[in-house]
Amino acid sequence: MSPSTPPNAPDSPESPAPIARPGEALEANPIQVNLPDEAPDEAWETKAGQNSWGQTDWLEQTRLMPLGDGDRLSLIPTSPDLPLAQRRRFQWPALWPNLWPNLWSNLWPNSPWSTTRWQAAKPALLTTLVVTLGLGLLRQVGTFEPLEVRAYDFMVRQRPIPPPDDRLLIIGITELDIRRLERWPLPDAIFADVFRRLQVHGPRAIGLDIYRDFPQPPGYDELYEQFQQPNIIGIEKKPNLIDPVGVAPPPIDPQQIGFNDVILDPDTALRRSLLLMFEGEETYYSFAYRLASLYLAAEGIEAEYIEDSYFGVALGQATFEPLRPHSGGYQTIQAAGYQLLLNYRAAFAEQVATTVSLGDVLEGKLQPEQVKDKIVLIGSTAPSSKDYFFTPFTKSREGGLDMAGVVGHAQMVSQLVSAALGDRP
Repeated sequence: MSPSTPPNAPDSPESPAPIARPGEALEANPIQVNLPDEAPDEAWETKAGQNSWGQTDWLEQTRLMPLGDGDRLSLIPTSPDLPLAQRRRFQWPALWPNLWPNLWSNLWPNSPWSTTRWQAAKPALLTTLVVTLGLGLLRQVGTFEPLEVRAYDFMVRQRPIPPPDDRLLIIGITELDIRRLERWPLPDAIFADVFRRLQVHGPRAIGLDIYRDFPQPPGYDELYEQFQQPNIIGIEKKPNLIDPVGVAPPPIDPQQIGFNDVILDPDTALRRSLLLMFEGEETYYSFAYRLASLYLAAEGIEAEYIEDSYFGVALGQATFEPLRPHSGGYQTIQAAGYQLLLNYRAAFAEQVATTVSLGDVLEGKLQPEQVKDKIVLIGSTAPSSKDYFFTPFTKSREGGLDMAGVVGHAQMVSQLVSAALGDRP
């Protein structure tokens, strides 16, 4: 057997097959070799540093490609010196089944995420992914909303209490005032007298958080005359599904009317303030917004709508955007109108602003500096009026630290004014 005769080839007088040289096309059929059924793994591996194109490496000069016919393999020359047409005879797709399982390791042999490590970490990663997606889905449907709201209440209670807002004055109609006057609702003459006493000291705004949709004689004419003052704001209650009638406003200019509707959470706590309502092309303003606007107008501050925003409103140094259905811990709220998260100042009326009783005003105990350039809110603080709300400060639903409606409106006014003037975010 001559040295050029392939192994296992029979002796033949015929001349040996031609050998392809660089630049020549290979016309003969590929040489067929028979390998054992179980070829050692070492035949497929090369030593590190011995597979560069500048070295003579058998695996780099030829590549073994399974053809799917058992142990018969085609030894196809694939040197980079061969013509492109010859190299295209190599069937790449047949190699993918062998490369894909270890593709990452082949591309990045020293990767910390080798196949072995990936297999070990895969259960933990899949568990983390499933738990994360599950928790996110449960949060979206509001499963955790009660817990998140409770956490918010806790943070509100833990905040330091700022000093009372010296721009506000609260006149509360107490249970003692009602007993002394022996009447509820109070007659129009009482409020006409209170307005006269306040106007002497020059308040910026006066808000009456008492419904006056019907005359309460005596004193209707006197009260009507006082309502003509431009710094007095009256209230109305807009119709809704629960109360389709609502409460009409007093006989006053529409620009001096604000609704006193509030929005309660599912647990009946007051955590949001409603600034605006929209009905068709009409926009209605809240009681707190009207009072804050009167005060800020004297400071040269007016609300401006921000273009290219989600109904953003710029008010002095503050920018407001309404709550959305999925805002903060809320996931199931009705976000109609223009709602804000109520930034509570404190739990008690005396901590929110200076507070006096109606009897103090009627007896002349009010000091001029308590009224001048202030926002004055008048409303009931008597428990018998049932104008109380649960708040984040409420310890239990059986009572304790509930807040009168007029104090809640004072909180909203203080929030708007403080934010606009940069005193409190």
